[in-house]
Amino acid sequence: MNYLKNAVKKVVPQKMKTKYRVMREKKVLKTSYNYDYKKFIGAISSNTEAQIESQLMFAAHSIEKGLSHENFRPNFGENALLKLSKALETFNSYGFSKSNIRYKIALSSLKNYKKYHEEQEIEPVHLNHIFSVDILNEVKLSDEHLSGTIFLEKEDKKDSKKKNFYEISQERTSIREFSDVEVDMKSIESAINISMKTPTVCNRQPNRVYIIKNKQVMETILNIQGGYKGYKLPAILLLVSTDNRAFVSVNERNEGFIDGGLFSMSLLYALEYEGLGACALNAMMNHTKEQEIKRILNVSEFENLIMFIVVGQIPDEGVKCPKSQRDDYQKIMRVIQ
Repeated sequence: MNYLKNAVKKVVPQKMKTKYRVMREKKVLKTSYNYDYKKFIGAISSNTEAQIESQLMFAAHSIEKGLSHENFRPNFGENALLKLSKALETFNSYGFSKSNIRYKIALSSLKNYKKYHEEQEIEPVHLNHIFSVDILNEVKLSDEHLSGTIFLEKEDKKDSKKKNFYEISQERTSIREFSDVEVDMKSIESAINISMKTPTVCNRQPNRVYIIKNKQVMETILNIQGGYKGYKLPAILLLVSTDNRAFVSVNERNEGFIDGGLFSMSLLYALEYEGLGACALNAMMNHTKEQEIKRILNVSEFENLIMFIVVGQIPDEGVKCPKSQRDDYQKIMRVIQ
């Protein structure tokens, strides 16, 4: 049988073999994407505790960002508060445990919201008409230290190159407001060079970095991205992408996001090592926005947009940042004996 198969292969033209391989790959790809679709749509449309936890964190983090903003807007975040109220009510309606850390963080974010307004002698008008009396009573008893903001001094970044990896990783935080001081391109290039040691599948190195310095282009891109509204433009905007031409089978259809994610984290740590402030901005958007960004930046149609990173110098007076409390590491561990 193998002899016959090999004999047929020898006489079949290469073009025909290539056409057959492409047809087979397309069929497998269609099946694979259908599997991906069912898996993902099932997860985001579920009312599981994990999904509602994410809704709580999404809204609570929006509140933290507002509290850290240099230009504080009284009674900001009505939409985020409405989403948080709905998520809290849903969480309770399913009878999930109130000892859940995400639930506690959500309540804590509201306590900090209320406290900050009262310190400014401003009435937080949204709280009373959006949240139930029961939730507001829980807010009073919540731990304010689980949420809110932290203050970062410029001096905190001064000796970053002398720190070990544990210190770099634990002290890195997302910074969205920067000084007007320019960033030395040598620091950016050094950070990218450090990141080149990031592992990639079979060392195929699909990662690409676009360095955007033009303020007009930067403003246009950030307006399309939509997640940096209300902040001054940074000194540098980076776009990390991956080239799908580095991959050789449909089973690697998501590998670009894995390799690109690994590279992006290396780059964020490297920027921290260089003493720079940075914040990752997601590049998850509809195809119309993605195509517009690719057109503006002349990005290949074969590339995945992984993330944007705003980069700048820490202000002399320091900067407030969201606290972004993390789960205990034991929550994510699964030991297979």
